[in-house]
Amino acid sequence: MTTKRLIASVDGDVWLDMKDHINNSGGGVSAHDLWKVTSISTGEHCVMKCYKSFSHDDLLAELCATRDLAPHPNIMRFKKVIETEGEAFVLCEFLDGMDMYSFYESYQGGVSEAKAKRLFRQILDAFAHLHDTCEVLHNDVKLENLFVVGTSSGEEDDLQAKIIDFGLACFPGREVKVANEGTCALAYSAPEILDATQRRVLPEHARPRATKELDIFRLGVVLYVILTTQFPYPPVKPADPTEPCRPLDKLKAENKLKWSALSPACRAFVGHLLAFDPSKRPTAAAALQDAWFH
Repeated sequence: MTTKRLIASVDGDVWLDMKDHINNSGGGVSAHDLWKVTSISTGEHCVMKCYKSFSHDDLLAELCATRDLAPHPNIMRFKKVIETEGEAFVLCEFLDGMDMYSFYESYQGGVSEAKAKRLFRQILDAFAHLHDTCEVLHNDVKLENLFVVGTSSGEEDDLQAKIIDFGLACFPGREVKVANEGTCALAYSAPEILDATQRRVLPEHARPRATKELDIFRLGVVLYVILTTQFPYPPVKPADPTEPCRPLDKLKAENKLKWSALSPACRAFVGHLLAFDPSKRPTAAAALQDAWFH
């Protein structure tokens, strides 16, 4: 029989925990016990994340997210935090869809340029809001932390992108965290967080702090992956620092046609996001003015 549990907050809301675990894109259960819960009074669905430790860095970041993230249609809403004697529960907006990793994998030939453009216009608008209005750095941009509401078979107009998971984010009034090294070996690593040999990420004590430019770089990696179904190669230092730091044309044979079929404006835009020199990468607001979107 399904285990049920009542969790009440001080403002009178009562949530029914159905022990409905939410899996991550790899098919496993989230490290922080993610559940889908339902309000007894309204029937509204929500996502609940349970923490056993009150000092966990992710919980502190999500407390800041609940307080400091001004609403935006393309950022997951953090509703409230409920504390009991031994646990803390973070209640977030329930999103019906899949993360970007699962979304792009549902397309054997990669996401169409039209779909990618629609989703990235929303994502960049959210990051402009995040960076400029909220003064927040995400610091963990990756396929799994971007969500697509809707179905992969739906029309472009039916899809909505959402930024999720602010556990490593940097919030105003708090010390800026060390740049997150990322996942998938060097797949998300910008050149400024790599050592001189470019074969490993700098150790934490030598790594720079998180920046907007690192968020933008990693968005470039995500866009490249969903369009070509291949991660770009690790960074190399180009002769011109305004050029992409990764040889984008060095694709596997089956991926070359995907890249060459993209519009010149799209290929140039990806290169701008992956510029070797961080100062040459556009801000999120400036990226929205790129020729690719017009």
